[in-house]
Amino acid sequence: MLVEQEKAGLHVLACGSAESIESHPASASIAQTIDCTDAVVMPGIINAHTHLDLTVIGPLPHEPSDGFVNWVHRIREGRPSEPEAITASVEQGVAMSRAGGVVAVGDIAGNVGGAASLASAPALRRAGMAGVSYIEFFAIGTTERERVAAAIDLVREHHHTFTGRHRIGLQPHATNTVSASAYRRAIEAAKDLGLPVMTHLAESPEEREFVAHASGPQRELLEGLGLWTPSLDDEFGNGASPVEQLAPVLAGSRTAAVHVNQCTDADLEPLVGAQLPVVYCPRASAYFGAEQHFGPHRYRDMLDAGLTVAIGTDSIVNLPAGTDRISPLDDIRLLSSRDGTDAGTLIRMITSNAASVLGIDPGAVSIAPGSRPIGVVAVAVAEHEIRNPAASIVRSESAPRLLFEVSADVLPE
Repeated sequence: MLVEQEKAGLHVLACGSAESIESHPASASIAQTIDCTDAVVMPGIINAHTHLDLTVIGPLPHEPSDGFVNWVHRIREGRPSEPEAITASVEQGVAMSRAGGVVAVGDIAGNVGGAASLASAPALRRAGMAGVSYIEFFAIGTTERERVAAAIDLVREHHHTFTGRHRIGLQPHATNTVSASAYRRAIEAAKDLGLPVMTHLAESPEEREFVAHASGPQRELLEGLGLWTPSLDDEFGNGASPVEQLAPVLAGSRTAAVHVNQCTDADLEPLVGAQLPVVYCPRASAYFGAEQHFGPHRYRDMLDAGLTVAIGTDSIVNLPAGTDRISPLDDIRLLSSRDGTDAGTLIRMITSNAASVLGIDPGAVSIAPGSRPIGVVAVAVAEHEIRNPAASIVRSESAPRLLFEVSADVLPE
């Protein structure tokens, strides 16, 4: 690959064999040579869903039978809440992301003390990582009106200061923590401001029980926090699945739905009808034992039905002990070994599909003559596999090596 550095970033001049690169007219003027012998070069990786403010917690052992709500309590106790601590955690997460070949993220700017917070977004921007900081909020029951209003006011006040390379968006947390009316208000505000929206959907059996029956640990949590109101008995407990509950609210909004571990045939239809992009987090789903509750994830059926499906890592909390990087490349390697999924499809799920979910210019994750990638990664592969680049990447156990990361604008104004 022959590239030149421009003010706007990298410009790919040529791709191919060493001989073809050397014969290019501009080859003699390129001062730097990077040896990628026995490696495959690919675009910089995009992590479509992560929680970098939790990085300081580190990997956290979890037994799925302990339940999701018990895990939530542990996260609430361990997550940083002061701006300086949040900044340090995000910076650590960015460093670990770059170690995983990641050049852009869909990061959830975590809720602090129950309120929407902007603390993660400036930290991500200062660290130079491209992508979207989704401002998360909870809005249900007694505090619904004030919480959704505060989140909308926060992004309305600050969104104009995040443009070009790093934007903010809105993240209504999930169907079991945000009412339908709060979702509608957030989606309408995001549309008016031209901002992206992301939400967790159909993630846990506790969410399934709460939405369908208005019962279980999630209701107990809301009651314990003093948030329950009688009106919630009318909104929940009607036998619907989380997807059936929320898809009509999200239809036409291009809201990205994260996880979607529960997806029956009856759920797939409204997902397709609403054309919701999906972000699947394979290692997080395995960590929580999602397959035990819902069966195998339907990501391949979603792709076959025409949905955009990208890959996220969720947080470091659900990654193996001793991990030194945060990278969706490791998630697609799991899918390759576990499911035998086509390697080219998997690579697109961490590049072009992920770019589509976050609203990033698709040219930023392309390596071809004339393209301007936001980053370039090399992955060492077995010599006998180098002629099958995509398959060799997903079958390799090597860490990705970030060769270039440029500061070009990749998001719309």
